[in-house]
Amino acid sequence: MDILDVIVRPLLYVLRGALWFVWEALVLTVAWWVGWPVWRLLTLGRFPHAGFNGDDEAGTRELVLVCTVGIALIGAATWCVYAVGSPA
Repeated sequence: MDILDVIVRPLLYVLRGALWFVWEALVLTVAWWVGWPVWRLLTLGRFPHAGFNGDDEAGTRELVLVCTVGIALIGAATWCVYAVGSPA
Protein backbone atom coordinates (compact mmCIF):
# COMPACT_ATOMS: atom_id res chain seq x y z
CA MET A 1 0.00 0.00 0.00
CA ASP A 2 1.57 3.24 -1.06
CA ILE A 3 0.95 6.75 0.21
CA LEU A 4 -1.17 7.70 -2.80
CA ASP A 5 -3.61 4.88 -2.03
CA VAL A 6 -3.89 6.07 1.57
CA ILE A 7 -4.80 9.57 0.39
CA VAL A 8 -7.03 8.71 -2.57
CA ARG A 9 -9.15 5.93 -1.04
CA PRO A 10 -10.83 8.11 1.66
CA LEU A 11 -11.48 10.82 -0.91
CA LEU A 12 -13.20 8.29 -3.16
CA TYR A 13 -15.39 7.18 -0.25
CA VAL A 14 -16.36 10.79 0.44
CA LEU A 15 -17.14 11.33 -3.25
CA ARG A 16 -19.21 8.15 -3.37
CA GLY A 17 -21.20 9.26 -0.31
CA ALA A 18 -21.78 12.70 -1.81
CA LEU A 19 -23.01 11.21 -5.08
CA TRP A 20 -25.33 8.86 -3.21
CA PHE A 21 -26.75 11.80 -1.24
CA VAL A 22 -27.30 13.89 -4.36
CA TRP A 23 -29.01 11.00 -6.15
CA GLU A 24 -31.18 9.90 -3.23
CA ALA A 25 -32.12 13.26 -1.77
CA LEU A 26 -32.27 15.54 -4.74
CA VAL A 27 -33.05 13.43 -7.77
CA LEU A 28 -35.33 10.74 -6.40
CA THR A 29 -37.07 12.70 -3.66
CA VAL A 30 -37.61 15.99 -5.48
CA ALA A 31 -38.53 14.30 -8.76
CA TRP A 32 -41.01 12.06 -6.92
CA TRP A 33 -42.60 15.06 -5.18
CA VAL A 34 -43.00 16.86 -8.51
CA GLY A 35 -44.17 13.88 -10.56
CA TRP A 36 -46.50 12.29 -8.00
CA PRO A 37 -49.29 14.93 -8.09
CA VAL A 38 -49.16 15.04 -11.88
CA TRP A 39 -49.71 11.29 -12.17
CA ARG A 40 -52.44 11.42 -9.51
CA LEU A 41 -54.21 14.17 -11.41
CA LEU A 42 -53.90 12.52 -14.82
CA THR A 43 -55.03 9.09 -13.61
CA LEU A 44 -57.73 10.42 -11.28
CA GLY A 45 -56.03 9.03 -8.19
CA ARG A 46 -55.34 5.51 -9.47
CA PHE A 47 -51.58 5.80 -10.00
CA PRO A 48 -49.06 5.76 -8.35
CA HIS A 49 -50.08 3.26 -5.71
CA ALA A 50 -47.46 4.47 -3.23
CA GLY A 51 -48.21 7.58 -1.21
CA PHE A 52 -46.75 11.05 -1.59
CA ASN A 53 -43.73 10.17 0.54
CA GLY A 54 -43.72 6.57 -0.68
CA ASP A 55 -40.82 6.65 -3.10
CA ASP A 56 -39.15 3.98 -0.94
CA GLU A 57 -42.23 1.75 -1.22
CA ALA A 58 -42.75 2.15 -4.96
CA GLY A 59 -41.88 -0.50 -7.50
CA THR A 60 -39.23 0.07 -10.12
CA ARG A 61 -41.61 0.87 -12.99
CA GLU A 62 -43.67 3.16 -10.80
CA LEU A 63 -40.56 4.96 -9.56
CA VAL A 64 -39.15 5.39 -13.06
CA LEU A 65 -42.41 6.74 -14.51
CA VAL A 66 -43.08 9.20 -11.70
CA CYS A 67 -39.49 10.43 -11.46
CA THR A 68 -39.19 10.78 -15.23
CA VAL A 69 -42.21 13.06 -15.31
CA GLY A 70 -40.86 14.95 -12.31
CA ILE A 71 -37.46 15.48 -13.90
CA ALA A 72 -39.08 16.50 -17.19
CA LEU A 73 -41.26 19.07 -15.42
CA ILE A 74 -38.31 20.45 -13.48
CA GLY A 75 -36.34 20.71 -16.72
CA ALA A 76 -39.24 22.38 -18.53
CA ALA A 77 -39.73 24.87 -15.71
CA THR A 78 -36.02 25.65 -15.66
CA TRP A 79 -36.00 26.15 -19.42
CA CYS A 80 -39.06 28.43 -19.25
CA VAL A 81 -37.49 30.56 -16.53
CA TYR A 82 -34.28 30.81 -18.52
CA ALA A 83 -36.06 31.55 -21.82
CA VAL A 84 -38.35 34.19 -20.33
CA GLY A 85 -35.73 35.67 -18.03
CA SER A 86 -33.04 36.24 -20.64
CA PRO A 87 -33.43 39.18 -23.01
CA ALA A 88 -33.36 38.36 -26.70
